[in-house]
Amino acid sequence: AAAAAAQKNDDGDLEKDLASAGASCWDLVLGGRLLQDSERVQSLGLLTDLYAVRVVPFRFLTASEDRLARIFDGVTGNCIHTFQGHRNVLKTAAFSCDGEFVITASDDFHAALYVVSTGLCKWRFRGHRNNVNSAAISPNGCFAVTASDDGTARLLAMRTGQCQKTFLGHRNVVNHAVFSANGQQVVTASDDGMAKVFSVDTGACLQTFQGSGAMQAVACSPCSTKVLAGCEDGTAKLFDMNTGACKHNFKPHDHYVCSVAFSPDSGHVLTASIDGFVRIFDSSSGALLQRINHP
Repeated sequence: AAAAAAQKNDDGDLEKDLASAGASCWDLVLGGRLLQDSERVQSLGLLTDLYAVRVVPFRFLTASEDRLARIFDGVTGNCIHTFQGHRNVLKTAAFSCDGEFVITASDDFHAALYVVSTGLCKWRFRGHRNNVNSAAISPNGCFAVTASDDGTARLLAMRTGQCQKTFLGHRNVVNHAVFSANGQQVVTASDDGMAKVFSVDTGACLQTFQGSGAMQAVACSPCSTKVLAGCEDGTAKLFDMNTGACKHNFKPHDHYVCSVAFSPDSGHVLTASIDGFVRIFDSSSGALLQRINHP
């Protein structure tokens, strides 16, 4: 949660106070002025004149073995929406970029799209022949992509849920599929030890990356030039999307890497493993910067 505190000014307009001061999360604002780090709350009398605490709202989404996806209020922890209809374990739930839709993937062989405002299912895709392991929505909101144990990834139209393209070439389960930041490519990770880049426009395979054991997760850099892949042997590999070259082989976890991500500026990469640790690396040097134990 993030909070900003402010004192009421003469006209009583708290929001104008915050906006005109350029306040950001966790900034303290007094009389329309951002307080500096060196200023003491007690010396300013803020504790006696405190008018309001404004909390910036946020939400988070979960997918569970109970076959449900849920949205929670990040401030209060209260459940806001529950999405029902799957008949088996949920593997993934993801928001659209505008936050208006949620897409889910399940071991019932289906992917489903829900409208956040109503909680209703807009469509259900039944084209896979095995468990659906992941689902994601393109940055422009026009397409969705799914990955399945049937060895394929599918490109779906967001409006109808109809399959537009089938991405072929993997020889085993496809664990994960994501869009590049520019929405022009789909990147997949498979138990065959490879990650592949496909063209959204043509469906052609543009690049193949070789891992070390099954690949569990992939992420694309915000600049759409690099791919980060998490592997079964506990390593994460950074690839150049254009040349296919492996730039870094990040220090291994004690178990397989189940999730990977880039920082917004691409300067850092994050890996998470079922060994209970999250690691943050410098994407340029490959140096380990931090190791976080998840209790």
